[in-house]
Amino acid sequence: MPPKPRIDRVFAHPRPVQPFAFDADVADAFADMAVRSIPGYDAIIRQIGAFARLFVAPQSRVYDLGCSLGAAILAVRESVGTQAHLVAVDNSAAMIERLSVALSSRALHPPIEVRCEDASTTELSDASLVVLNFTLQFLDVPDKQPLLQRVYDALLPGGALVLSEKLTFSDAQELARIESLYYDFKRHNGYNELEIRQKRDALETALKLDTRQAHLERLRAVGFSEVREWFHCLNFSSFLAVR
Repeated sequence: MPPKPRIDRVFAHPRPVQPFAFDADVADAFADMAVRSIPGYDAIIRQIGAFARLFVAPQSRVYDLGCSLGAAILAVRESVGTQAHLVAVDNSAAMIERLSVALSSRALHPPIEVRCEDASTTELSDASLVVLNFTLQFLDVPDKQPLLQRVYDALLPGGALVLSEKLTFSDAQELARIESLYYDFKRHNGYNELEIRQKRDALETALKLDTRQAHLERLRAVGFSEVREWFHCLNFSSFLAVR
């Protein structure tokens, strides 16, 4: 049986400032961390399953790039069953190890393909749905559009990308106000001031955030004909882009 998800206490004790990494400690606590740190995380996962019912074509491929523990790809599997080949990709060995254990306990047939690879270089083809759920924000800015172009080129006509991201804002006053509200959200979910500060410091050196407008322009630039922001809460958004 897979281990029971651990309560997130990764940043509960004083630690040197280092870039946020998806190491074993984060992987063990990630299920709790995501729900308590990302407004609407469960709703986004459920909606990815709903999008799968709309866009996934029989005998096509579905890719979850930066899959972490596989919440999105499992939502797709629950929605569309075995009609498509599902592929979960993450470059964190710790995440992939825990996902593999969880999938083995489910004994799915056919199994979900699991790859410990970089989303920017993993092979993509014949896709009807691609998910980038809080993944693009960890890439350097020059690497973002090439990945989106690879996704677009791999999608079948009528296929879709779900892109979820933490946002920044060009107006400093708006950014400060939204960040204040976001930290209140984290306090409400049980994080203390030390945890909030230490995780913020770690993420500041790891995240390369974009504005909403930058995401929309980049998605249109690679060729998507239909782009809309379908979810927004505080400084988190999710976009649906259709080829």
